[in-house]
Amino acid sequence: MRIYKDRFLRALANRAKCPYYVVDERICDYLLHTGAICDEYSKGQKIKNNIAENTPFLLVCGVFKEIGISKPTCEDFANLMRCTIMGDGICPECGGDCDVIDGEYTSHQIDRDIEPEITTKWELYECRDCGCKFYK
Repeated sequence: MRIYKDRFLRALANRAKCPYYVVDERICDYLLHTGAICDEYSKGQKIKNNIAENTPFLLVCGVFKEIGISKPTCEDFANLMRCTIMGDGICPECGGDCDVIDGEYTSHQIDRDIEPEITTKWELYECRDCGCKFYK
């Protein structure tokens, strides 16, 4: 799990006076470790949509101490709730795992006793989670 790098994560990182990737890691670790977000989180969705049912408000607010914001404001809380949860895959929409569904390749073989060297010209991927298709 990771947090999409957008203006909401950057705003929290600025308030915490920390690099965004450190804040990203701390938010994810805290929310998963405390059970505020269950393991079956929805990739590509906002944190507010993934908070586990009956999670105490104060438990969620504990993330601010974890990232280094000693006196959180309403704006900080709103920014946290607007952050988008991404998976660890390569999908640009949700961070999900993707499959190659098409592509073009070239191969070069110098000697028949050596395996050919295959070079990728382009590949079309499809996300298993959200169905997004993109070229890489």
